[in-house]
Amino acid sequence: MTTEATRARDLMSSPVHSLPKSSTILEAARFLLEHRLTGAPVVDSRGLPVGVFSLRDLAKFFLDPLFMQPEARTGLPPEPAAVGIADFMTTHVVTVRPEATIEECRRAMRQHKMHRVVVVDAQGHLAGVVSATDLALRETAE
Repeated sequence: MTTEATRARDLMSSPVHSLPKSSTILEAARFLLEHRLTGAPVVDSRGLPVGVFSLRDLAKFFLDPLFMQPEARTGLPPEPAAVGIADFMTTHVVTVRPEATIEECRRAMRQHKMHRVVVVDAQGHLAGVVSATDLALRETAE
């Protein structure tokens, strides 16, 4: 099968491990570690993608100057279990349809400087994820 004939549906990870938007930093960190992921789509209560939370976002939490400063009343920084991912996730979700070509996935990643695209069905629900790693593995296997 040539790269041009390969579609997102052929390469995407599915079923997708996703995080609810209500997740805390601690829950998201454990989730990424448990599933050995570098990032995961974040979905709302209807199952629609509203963001992506990645290891980069996790690092942002621990390196953000606001969160490195002791909290005025307690003298302690906020606990990861008390802070939601919504303030740290990437809210710009780059989506493609399952019939998108691999070149369209690659172009979307380059254009938006993302390491993954979220694959959605006709109703906008999460169907899969194609990552830059998926593309690289595909290219080296041919």
